Amino acid sequence: MNSPLAHTFIFLAGVHGVGKSSLCREVFEPAGFHCVSASSIIKKANGEVTTTKTVSNIDSNQQKLLSGLDHLKLTQQRLIIDGHFAILNANKTIQCIDIDVFRQMAPDAIVVVKGDPQVTADRIESRDGSVWIAEFIAELQECELAHAKSVANEMNIPFYVIASADEANQLILLIRGPLHL
Repeated sequence: MNSPLAHTFIFLAGVHGVGKSSLCREVFEPAGFHCVSASSIIKKANGEVTTTKTVSNIDSNQQKLLSGLDHLKLTQQRLIIDGHFAILNANKTIQCIDIDVFRQMAPDAIVVVKGDPQVTADRIESRDGSVWIAEFIAELQECELAHAKSVANEMNIPFYVIASADEANQLILLIRGPLHL
């Protein structure tokens, strides 16, 4: 008999530095999920991944992500892709990822990690050595949340917003419960 988590694919989103990778390591991987960042899939396919977090050819990168994701979806029963709904284009303006990309991904649920913009800015500076203004992170985060919610509604799939490891653990319990994905 298959477990309730069999063949579950979650798209885990949030702004750079909000803690997606940490939640994957601390919560989702111990719960049996295979976590992969969208940028690592894109990088492996020779896509554009920059230290400035800007992308000049968004469509090309998303196609590389979709190609790499196909293999992972076939080989991983419990998969989380850590990525974005809104990114910075070459002009350093916020651009939402086309909904068709998410339709092709076909996640079972969308989870957005939301954090304090100043804490996120401090984390980015400490981790990457680059300075991001908290107000800009707040704007990017609101775009990320709004677009993720819109995509989830359009695709009629569950949508969750979490801000801590405790909330991620509660989400795992929900997924494992009678209302599993």
